[in-house]
Amino acid sequence: MMLFSLLLSILGLLGVLSLMLTPVETLAPTDVNLPPMAIRGLSLIQPGVLVIVAVFIGSALAQRVSLDAPALRAAAQGDASAALGILQRQSGPAIVVAAIVGLLLAGYAAVTEPYFLSLDGPEVERMLAVTPPMITKILYGGLSEEIICRWGLMTFVAWLLWRLSGAPAAPAPWVLWSAIVVAAILFGLGHLPVLYGVVGQPPAWLVGAVVIANLAPGLAFGWLYWRFGLESAVLAHGSAHLVGGLASMVVSNSS
Repeated sequence: MMLFSLLLSILGLLGVLSLMLTPVETLAPTDVNLPPMAIRGLSLIQPGVLVIVAVFIGSALAQRVSLDAPALRAAAQGDASAALGILQRQSGPAIVVAAIVGLLLAGYAAVTEPYFLSLDGPEVERMLAVTPPMITKILYGGLSEEIICRWGLMTFVAWLLWRLSGAPAAPAPWVLWSAIVVAAILFGLGHLPVLYGVVGQPPAWLVGAVVIANLAPGLAFGWLYWRFGLESAVLAHGSAHLVGGLASMVVSNSS
C-alpha cells in the first residue's frame, strides 16, 4: 500500500513539475519582485498539495467503491507481467477515447482561436503564459489532473454517495455515474479562473465553450476510470492532447 501510494505520488508530482515549462510569471502582478523561475516554483505548491491529498483519498477509498489503478497496484506488488497485461487491456478503450476527445479539442481550438487572436497585446501575452507546451499537457493533464480529478475527487464523491446509500456490497451504477458527472462538472468549471485571468470579461459563448470542452472529456475519462482503471483514463487524457495537437497542425497547414 505504501509503495503503491508512493509511486502514484511520484507520477502526479512529475506532472506538476512539468508546469515549470510554462511561463506563468507573465500572470503575476507587476509589483511582484521575484525571479521568473521563483514564481514558477511557487505556482507548483497548490497543484502539488492537491496531488498528495488526492493520492491519500484515492488510496484509502477507491477499492471500497470498485475503483482502482490495477496496473500500478500490480507493479507495486512486484508483478510486472500482470501490470503489462492490464495495460494492454486498458490501452484499447483509452486509444478510442483519446481519438474522439483529441478531435473535440482540435474543434475547440479552431472555434476559439480567431477570438484569442483578436485580443490586444497584454491579453495575448497572458494567453501565451497559460498555454503550456505539449509535454506539460501530456504529463500534467494525463497524470496530475487525472489523479486529482478522478483518483481523488471522483473517488471521494462515489464513496460519499455509496455511504449515503447504505454502503452495499458494491456501489450501484447511479453512484458511479453521479461521481463521474460531478467530477467532470468541477473539472470543467475549474478551467474558468484561468480564462478570466487571461481575458477579464470573456463572452458567454467562450465561457460555455471552455466548460464543455473540459466537461465532455471529463465524462469520458471518468467512465474509463470506472470500467478499466485509472491508468486507462491517464493514457486517454495524455494521448488526447497529442491527437488534438496533431489535428490542429493538419488543419492549420491545410488552410
